[in-house]
Amino acid sequence: MKFKTKNMRNYIFYTLALFITVLSSCGGSGCITGSGEQIVEQRSIGDFSKLEISGDFKVLIFQSDSSAMSIMADDNIIPHVKQKISGDVLTIVLDEDICDGGPVAISLSSKTWNAIKASGAVEVIGESKIVAQDFELDLSGATDVALVLEAARLTTKTSGAAEISLKGQSRQHFIETSGSSTIKAFDFVVSDYRLESSGASDAQINVLNSLEVKSSGQSNIVYKGNPKTIKRDESGAASITQAN
Repeated sequence: MKFKTKNMRNYIFYTLALFITVLSSCGGSGCITGSGEQIVEQRSIGDFSKLEISGDFKVLIFQSDSSAMSIMADDNIIPHVKQKISGDVLTIVLDEDICDGGPVAISLSSKTWNAIKASGAVEVIGESKIVAQDFELDLSGATDVALVLEAARLTTKTSGAAEISLKGQSRQHFIETSGSSTIKAFDFVVSDYRLESSGASDAQINVLNSLEVKSSGQSNIVYKGNPKTIKRDESGAASITQAN
């Protein structure tokens, strides 16, 4: 009886070890290792005004007279960067996971910019000032966005560990932020602010006329300026303070 028990135990250990080995080998085959040979590829795209992107990308955006797209990455990774335009939305994804090879760098130009929706480990940098009537940012995951923006109305939604740096101006800015996201906008001057903040998010803003804030959790809001009206609703360990 003891012999059978010992054999059964050995069999289970062997089966588990084999199963783990098979899983490891399968996981390794599901991602691509960069070749180390970086190239730049130009792609022809139509007009768009909104960008949806997910994955591990570094994106430089420009406002210019025409639409353009270029990609810099290892030569065996570039074919896996897929883009499509549906209506006015340009969608960019990787169709395979990248094991090693660094982020894929993309340069995008468009005459009109109205929205950026990003998730994953995307970094977006505005290389020129963006001028828009209405602009929307929708960010999740570990996204990082830095823009110089001039807009009549800006809507910002963040979750996860998203980080935004803004410069410029807008008449209205509505922010809905959660998780541990961070907004650095002391250099983004806004007439009317409305902000809903939860989790452990941080926001630094600059307001001229009116400020309406609803904050909860451990969110921290610091504002510059001397708004004429302030409405505040705080709960938990949330704080709203004026910058010195």
